Parts: sequence; structure tokens; C-alpha cells
Amino acid sequence: MNNSTSSQSANGLSLSLSLDADTYRPVDTIHIVIDEKNILARMNNVPASVKWPISGLSLGICGTLSYPFGIEVYQGIYSISDISTAVPLVIFNPNSVPFGCMPPVNNVTKYIFKPASDIVTINGSGPNKSATMEMKTEVDVYEHWAGVRPEAVWHYLEPGVYTVVAGDEWGALVVVHFRVTE
Repeated sequence: MNNSTSSQSANGLSLSLSLDADTYRPVDTIHIVIDEKNILARMNNVPASVKWPISGLSLGICGTLSYPFGIEVYQGIYSISDISTAVPLVIFNPNSVPFGCMPPVNNVTKYIFKPASDIVTINGSGPNKSATMEMKTEVDVYEHWAGVRPEAVWHYLEPGVYTVVAGDEWGALVVVHFRVTE
């Protein structure tokens, strides 16, 4: 079973979020795929933005790097209209020291999407001024963390309903739900 949703924006992009199932056991890995595509049949030059729909969206301990999107996971059922009231789970190990977090492009200024594609040339400044990459990535979640660094401890996801949110820097936000059962 596939659990997915997408949102089309005025800038010609579509942000998609999908999970590999809608029900998991506490020891299972939730495989999350995030994809940003150009839905136009022509090249789409999209300036970088800072219109994140919620703060804290990430793809790992290094943040989002040069991707224009990130995720968060919440325990409970939330929608786009009430997600700002929720407290996200800590899904990336806070005890880890971010090391080697080198984005493909520094200080991104624009994303040039190929026609009807998620292949993008990213332009920015600094030593790495340009890179071409797929605007699709995957995140695996199977635990959450409680406590503070350096003594945070991990826990399997407890039985219940969870909300996964993906958002991009242009303000798009998509939500899917999954259940953890005994």
C-alpha cells in the first residue's frame, strides 16, 4: 500500500510526500520520500525563498543542505490548519555532531528545473556555485529521541497515529498520516 499526497503551487512546482505503507509495527522503519517537481512543460527558473510554512523542517542532522524542502513527524493527528500548534518528535539523533555537512551549493539563489521533471540545476555563491541534482530524497524513521544532548535516548515509535509533514521554502505544505500498532 502506498500513502502519499502532493500539492501544486503557483510557481509551477509540485511537492510530493509518500510513505511505503500506512500501518507499521513499533520496530518497523517508516520510509519517507519527498519530491519537488516542475509541472510545467518548459524550464522553470524559481528564485530561492524563505517562505517556509513552519519552522524546523529538516532532512537530517545537517538540515536541508541544498534541498528546498524538509519534513517533521508528530505524534497525533494534525492537518495543515492546526500543525503549527503541534510539537514535533525529535527524529534525528541530537547526540550526533554534524560533521561533513557540505551542501552541493552554498547560498542558493535559484533553482532551474528541467521541463516536467525533478532534475534541477542549483545556482548559488561560494566555491560551489552550481550543481545539478534530483530534487528527490528519502528519510527513514524508526525512532524518536527524548532528552538533551549528549544524553538523549531513543525510543521506538509507540502505538498510535502519527502525522508526517513536508514543506518547501516557497510555502507549500503537505500532510500524510500513519498508524503504529502492537
